[in-house]
Amino acid sequence: MVHNPPSWLIHFTRFIDDLFFIASPLIQYKFDRTIALISNADIRYDVSKPDLSQNFLDTTIILKQNGFLSITPFSKDTASGSYLHPKSTHPFHVIRATPYSQFLRIKRISSTNYIFFKFAKKMIRDFKNMGYPKSLINTTIDRVVKQHHKKLHLHRVKNNVSSSFKFISPFNRNRNWKIFRDNLDQLYGLIINHYTTEGPYKDLELADYLSEFSISEVFSNARNLSSHFTVSLKK
Repeated sequence: MVHNPPSWLIHFTRFIDDLFFIASPLIQYKFDRTIALISNADIRYDVSKPDLSQNFLDTTIILKQNGFLSITPFSKDTASGSYLHPKSTHPFHVIRATPYSQFLRIKRISSTNYIFFKFAKKMIRDFKNMGYPKSLINTTIDRVVKQHHKKLHLHRVKNNVSSSFKFISPFNRNRNWKIFRDNLDQLYGLIINHYTTEGPYKDLELADYLSEFSISEVFSNARNLSSHFTVSLKK
């Protein structure tokens, strides 16, 4: 399929066990034969009838009469529209990031802003029903709309958390994490300074090594009602 594609195959995309084909007009038995070649006793595919519109993962791809493709978000009928609850005991940045990531996702897979706003309406209603502040939703929509489609598809390298010193702490919504972070950075600076100052502990090689890393907070789950019961009692 990949190295020796059939003549009718224009484009082939795969995500794990989901396959998507763009083909020139073809005879059905040729398509069926190709599917049979990549099937065996352990791998069988449910094949959708070839059409000008197909659902693939969380998108619906439509071949327009002008030859262009139109892409719209797709969700199954069983999708509940439930997301992380705003009163959940998660860090505030996680709560704020939830609507942003969801709106950004449908922006990325919408061919036009008209399509984006059409599907964003239901998502806005879902977030409001869950209790997300209206101001947060409006601000998030404004941020997402300003994102250019080309930038949305650029690969971004995430920060390598594994190359950092991790300070593990149970999360508590009542703690001032900005002050906590400032104190953590100050402590880290004092440690490096400890090995650069003249004296019996001076070790510039170790100081340089420490300076190559950063410090990151890692939040562990806080105790909840379930934590007070044994495994046997929970059963």
